Formats: sequence, C-alpha cells, structure tokens
Amino acid sequence: MSDVDKLVQFEARKKSVGLAYVLWFFAGMVGGHRYYAGRWKTGLLQSLGGVAWIVAGGSIAAVAGLSGGGDQAAAEGVAGVTLAAVVYAVGVAVWVFVDVFLVGGWVKNGNVSLAASLSAAEAAPLVLVLLAFAAPVQASEMPRYDVAGHCATLAALGGNISEVMRNACVKQEQAAYNALKDRWATVPAATVAHCDGVARLGGGGSYTMLNACVQQEKSAKSQPPKFQY
Repeated sequence: MSDVDKLVQFEARKKSVGLAYVLWFFAGMVGGHRYYAGRWKTGLLQSLGGVAWIVAGGSIAAVAGLSGGGDQAAAEGVAGVTLAAVVYAVGVAVWVFVDVFLVGGWVKNGNVSLAASLSAAEAAPLVLVLLAFAAPVQASEMPRYDVAGHCATLAALGGNISEVMRNACVKQEQAAYNALKDRWATVPAATVAHCDGVARLGGGGSYTMLNACVQQEKSAKSQPPKFQY
C-alpha cells in the first residue's frame, strides 16, 4: 500500500469535529454526539433523557385526565412519576449543554488514538507524508497554530457564528497550550515531530490534539507492552 493510500485510509476512518457538533445540536437530547464519539454508555443515559421528556408529557396529560375524573389518588401517583421524569430530563438537558465544551476534544483525542493505533508499518509513512506538508518545528519552541481561524471554523459550523462555541474552543486551546508550554523543552524531538503532524491533521493545527498526543506518547513510553509467545 502506497503512502497516499495510507493517508486516504486514515482520512476515511477519522471522525469529524463538525459532524459531532451537528449531532450535538440536532440529536443531543438522545446522545447522538456521544454515540459518534464512542461514548456509548453515557450516550444511552442521555437517550433515556429523551424518553423522560416523552414520559413527562404523557404523564402530565394523564394527571389532568385523572384529576378531571375525580381519581385523586391515581393522579397523585402519576404526578410522582411526572416529577421524576421532569427532573431527570432537565438534568440531561443541562448535561447535554455542558457537552458543547467537550465534544470537540473527544473527537480530536479519538483521532489521535486512531493514528496511534495504526501499526508501525502504516503509521510511520503516514506521519512522514503529513510532515512533508507541515511547517518545520524546532524541538525547543512550541509550534504556532492559527487558533483564531480554527475556532472560527468550529463556531460557524451551524451556519451562524456561535460566540459560545468560539469562546469555549479558545479556552480549550489555551488550556492545552498552557499545559504544554512549561514542559515543552523536555518533550523528545521525535515526539514533537510526530505529534505536530498529528495535530495538523484537521487543517491548521490544534493544541488540544497536540497535548493529547504528547501525553499518550509519554504514557506509551513509560508502559511499553511485552509480547508473549
């Protein structure tokens, strides 16, 4: 398989941050964005939130009917179910709102893991191809990514610019940059070259992806697997 074929393979398997935000916007209350990011268990819990809204709506109608029919005891019992459903549904709604600040990082980290999961025979040529088109980086200095452009692209995914999404993206990138800045000089040159290429996979570069890649490389080096026959 040629280097180009390997790059195409990666492009075909990686997840899209844009699609993740679209799923959050249109299917957030049923956990669509979490399913896409590979978080199936918590996605199921959010799906139950959507069910809770349906239950709450039906229960409210039932309470009204029972109350009108004079069956107060039954109405009170159904009201308890209604309250529980509403509380759970509102809790999930708040949970889904918080996810807007997290889903982009999940997808980017997942793409880093995808790149790392490629076999050495596939990953090495892939990174070389990517680095051939990336700006060279000295091991002693942090790469400079276009954070404003990166976050503006994310903020405009829905057609209209979202300041909430833009601000969340900038804060996430700033946190990742700050986490790397003080220890950047200690990052091995090979890791710098590899992770800079990975961080540029989505376009202009992401410090969130860069930080995740550096952390994974450090963890992999400290805990190398042992092959057993």
